[in-house]
Amino acid sequence: TLSTLAYAFLDSDGDGTKDVLRRNDGTTNEIVAEQIDRVEFYYTLGSGGQSTAPLTLTDIQAVDITVLARTHRSDRDFSTTTTYTTPSGVTWGPFNDGMRRRLGERFILFRNL
Repeated sequence: TLSTLAYAFLDSDGDGTKDVLRRNDGTTNEIVAEQIDRVEFYYTLGSGGQSTAPLTLTDIQAVDITVLARTHRSDRDFSTTTTYTTPSGVTWGPFNDGMRRRLGERFILFRNL
């Protein structure tokens, strides 16, 4: 099941900002990406419903992955009140902390599950 995978945001440089996404599957603990603010996995289930937390792999028909990345350092001359809305409807931001951000999204349809 998916419950055996754990994703965690960690503060890699001790500055008080969580900036590294790590994955732990019970045997490995590896960096997935750096400078990541948020991640959402939005699953389309075999029943036709959608969820951010599926029960088993056999329930999943597709997944919409959304990642919000940011720059490593803030820019004191940059200001924004942008908010980001995920496919599930969750709003991230506004941050207004001088960091530039980019939102990436990918929809993956599984054929053999």
